[in-house]
Amino acid sequence: MVVDEVDKAGTMRTKSGNSTSLTTALLPLLDPGTAQRFECPFHRVPFDMSRLIWIMTANDAQHIPAPLRDRAKVFHLSALTAKDAVEHFDRLTARCGDQPQRDDCRAFVAQMSETPRGISLRQIGQLVEALRASMAPKVH
Repeated sequence: MVVDEVDKAGTMRTKSGNSTSLTTALLPLLDPGTAQRFECPFHRVPFDMSRLIWIMTANDAQHIPAPLRDRAKVFHLSALTAKDAVEHFDRLTARCGDQPQRDDCRAFVAQMSETPRGISLRQIGQLVEALRASMAPKVH
């Protein structure tokens, strides 16, 4: 089970004023003893959730709630390098052929990845989508 960007999850409030959080919801599922006897709150049907493997992603490990961090093995990945960013762009655009726009975009990826803020894989993907759209034949 993948929970993406767990560091950005907040607290939810119901119309009646009750509140809950992702952390509160996940804790019984992360403990093997309670996960084995998990009951779906909607259907009221029991499930054995103890065999699930949980993967939680985060952009900033310091913003992951402590109870979740305590129950997880944390892996820190290195930042995207300029070489990695350009190679990712090249893989995504391999079928685009040699186009001037592709070369311009490739140079942009290299330039942005050298800035302090860098460039993300998501941003590279969005750039590739825009490049493909600009190269698509125009239908009138």
